[in-house]
Amino acid sequence: MKKVLKILGVLLVVCCVLGVVLAALLPKEWKAETSVVIAAPPAEILPYVHRPRRWLNFVERYAQASGRPAEFTYTFEGPEEGAGAGWTSESQGSRVSIRFTSSDPETGVAYEGKIESDEVNDHGVIAFEATPEGTLVVWRDAGTIPFSRGGGLVAGVLGGMLEPFFLGTLEELKKAVEAKEDVPDVR
Repeated sequence: MKKVLKILGVLLVVCCVLGVVLAALLPKEWKAETSVVIAAPPAEILPYVHRPRRWLNFVERYAQASGRPAEFTYTFEGPEEGAGAGWTSESQGSRVSIRFTSSDPETGVAYEGKIESDEVNDHGVIAFEATPEGTLVVWRDAGTIPFSRGGGLVAGVLGGMLEPFFLGTLEELKKAVEAKEDVPDVR
């Protein structure tokens, strides 16, 4: 019996070491992409997206609708809208800073972010493409986990978590734009 327990103990240690080695070897980059078609021209969508205080309303709506409401604390910086506008959100020990780098009524917005980091480690776009049905809105995001231990495991999980979050947020945007809703700014 002692020999079996010793073998199981050694196997457990070997599995833990292998897990740490594999986590260190996995890529620390994530990518996420999702899209919706909104029955409106691109220029009608931009005002909902390029103003951080308005855009964050859709993030909060999705959190509520998904049953995962979180208490966010926001700090806003730069202009009210467009290139240079940005915010930092903090919730449950997590910190994310986003700054729009471009804003165009025909093509959408681009941004850079600091995800759990003081350095830019995230880049994305919310791109507009006119279609016969309206506008294809595509949210693309890619970044690098800022820490080395287990970063590969976290990156894989993060990419998988972002796509449903992006889709839910875009669905909330779609509802508001198509209803021509006057969306309030978050405070």
